[in-house]
Amino acid sequence: MSTTGSLVPSTNVSESRGYPTREVTSSSAVPYGSKGTETYLSEVFGLGKFHKVGLVEEKSSGRTWCLQSDEGASLGGTNLAPAPLFHWLAGLQADVASRIAAVARARSIELEYLHVGVSQGLASKGSFARGKAVALIFGLDWDFDVRSSAPESEIDDIVDTAMRTSPAVAAMREAKEGLFALQTNGEPTSLEGLTVWDAPTVTDPGSRYDSMPDATGESAEQVFTFVDGGGQPAEAKDKIATHSSMDASEIPVGFYVDARGELDLETGLMRASTGLPEMTSDRWVVLMDPLGKVAPTPLAMFAIGTAFCYHTQLSRYVTVRRLDLADSSLAQLTSYTSIDPSGEGTAPAGEIMTEMFLHGGATQDDTRSLLKVAANTCYVHRAMGVEVAMTTDVCAHSV
Repeated sequence: MSTTGSLVPSTNVSESRGYPTREVTSSSAVPYGSKGTETYLSEVFGLGKFHKVGLVEEKSSGRTWCLQSDEGASLGGTNLAPAPLFHWLAGLQADVASRIAAVARARSIELEYLHVGVSQGLASKGSFARGKAVALIFGLDWDFDVRSSAPESEIDDIVDTAMRTSPAVAAMREAKEGLFALQTNGEPTSLEGLTVWDAPTVTDPGSRYDSMPDATGESAEQVFTFVDGGGQPAEAKDKIATHSSMDASEIPVGFYVDARGELDLETGLMRASTGLPEMTSDRWVVLMDPLGKVAPTPLAMFAIGTAFCYHTQLSRYVTVRRLDLADSSLAQLTSYTSIDPSGEGTAPAGEIMTEMFLHGGATQDDTRSLLKVAANTCYVHRAMGVEVAMTTDVCAHSV
């Protein structure tokens, strides 16, 4: 299937901003607050430049969402959808918020209000044109605003439990390299400098789909909402991220990305506002549902953000190298293991297994080094390949 033909994105706002393509066929294997392993399949297609469309499927339930990604104008994109980092960080933020609510509910503690914010510092060094660029990952700063009649010590423990049982947080805390595979024009291609996925179990999305699946027709809310801030950097008083973990760094932070929002304690929905607060006041609001009914689950958003980011960085390098690769797609499997919040220990970092499918006039000699460059410059893969320091600031209000 040509990604420049049948995969033209819809002009219907409700579809271009996210929609379900497959109804739930069975219950999720790992509801929030329980233990177990869930696997997501993310499939990404390039639509031109940095604009992408992706499908993310929760394997246990079959629930599938069609989502889009783009970059802002400042990074050479057209701002038709949230940037990959926005999907990813929003998923991380909402995963922790949903687990806080689940832990409190299991302990019969009523929360009156829950607001969660997270900020990540990022940068890069080296020549991108020469394939020597490397993404730099700084600390994650978390802030929690919780209102409850429970003692402050209890709220602190609930937040700590949510953090240590979150597989999304584990992906950041524990360094774990991903596995990779590549096909060039349908032929397996050897890789340089990466851990190889020896026996990939995914299919080229370009051959799997003749066109993008239609919406199910269910009543689902708009997943992505753009908030036009005028494109100018936020005023200093509006920069609420503290970035305290960066103060001792000798390497300058290039930019920050943040995600923050209040959890709807009645419905469980999270509307996370995310953006680049020191570059622009424009924001995207990302809707997530821990049940996966009216919007993707937080882990589904976290997974597709990982896939979008990797595909974007590879596309960027293909453009720089001027390679003849008109069509490209990606299939990625990610597994997330949640542990029993009533026990001890921390959730393990999950597997990320990625296969790229490249089509065009480029040879295998041209393409075999691309995946390493993309892995080095993909902020998400780099963040999961190193141990990321974290700070937490919990503000508990008694009501």
